[in-house]
Amino acid sequence: MTIRELFYNAGGVLRAPWRLAGFVLITVAVMALALVILGAFRIRSMEMLIFGQAVAALVSLTVAHLFMVRVVDDLSWRAVWMDKEALRPRTLGWAVVVGGAAVAIPALALLTLGWLDALGAPGTVGDAVRYGLLMLLVLLPAAAYEELLFRGYPMRVLQDALGAWPAVLITAVLFGVAHAGNLGTIDPLALAVVTLAGAFLGWIVLVTGSLYAGIAAHLAWNAVLVVALHTEVSGAQLGTAPVYRVVDAGPDWATGGTWGPEGGLAAAVGLGAALMLTLARRGSREER
Repeated sequence: MTIRELFYNAGGVLRAPWRLAGFVLITVAVMALALVILGAFRIRSMEMLIFGQAVAALVSLTVAHLFMVRVVDDLSWRAVWMDKEALRPRTLGWAVVVGGAAVAIPALALLTLGWLDALGAPGTVGDAVRYGLLMLLVLLPAAAYEELLFRGYPMRVLQDALGAWPAVLITAVLFGVAHAGNLGTIDPLALAVVTLAGAFLGWIVLVTGSLYAGIAAHLAWNAVLVVALHTEVSGAQLGTAPVYRVVDAGPDWATGGTWGPEGGLAAAVGLGAALMLTLARRGSREER
C-alpha cells in the first residue's frame, strides 16, 4: 500500500477514518475557543450556561461541517441532508408530530394509570408560558448540535463506508453512550431506550432526507418532556417548573425512575412504534 492509498480509496476519496478524524479535530479546536469566549461572560444561571454551551457546540459543529463537506469532500449540502429541499414544511411538521407523539402518548398512558403524577407547584400561567419559552430557547440548540454530531457528517461518512443500517446502528450506540454519564442516574434500560431514540432519529434523517427533520423530532420529544410535562429530560430537571410538575409514581421499569419518562419501557414502546412508522414511510416512498 502506498502513502496515497493509505489516505485515499481507489476513487480518490479520502478514507472514512481520516474524514472522521478531521471532523473531530476541527470540532474540538473550535469548541475549545468557543468555551474560552463563553467563560469570559461569567454566566451564573444554569439554564443560560446550558444554552451557551449548546450554542458553542452548535457553532463548532457547523464550522466542522462547512470545512469537511464543502472544502475537503467538495460536496453539496444535500450530502448531509441540509439542502433547501430538506426544509420542506410538510416534512418538518411530520417529524414534529411523530417525535412528540412518541413520548407524549406513553406519558399520557402512565398518567392515566397513576404511574406518573402531576403535583402542584408555585407560579401562574404567565410563569408557565415564560418557562416554556425559556426552555425552548435552551432545548433548540441542544437538539441541533446533537443531531449535527450524531446524524450529520459522521453518519454520512459511515453510510458511505458501511451502508445505511450499520451507520444508524453505530451512531445510535454512540448517542446512547454519550448520555450514559448524565448525572450518574442512567441504568441499562434507560441506556437502551436512549440508544433506540438514536436509531429512530437516524432513520428519520435517512427516510426524509432531512437533518432538519431529525432536529425537529428531537426538539419535539424534549419539548413534550420539559415544556408540556415539566419533568426530567435525560435525567436532569431544567429550572424550577411553575404551576405543576410531573413526577414518578410507579415502577421504574415503566416510568424511567430518576431518569424521567423517556428512560422507561413505556417510552421504548412509543419509540418502537415511531420507528416502525418511519420505516413504513420509507417503504411507501420506495414503492412510488
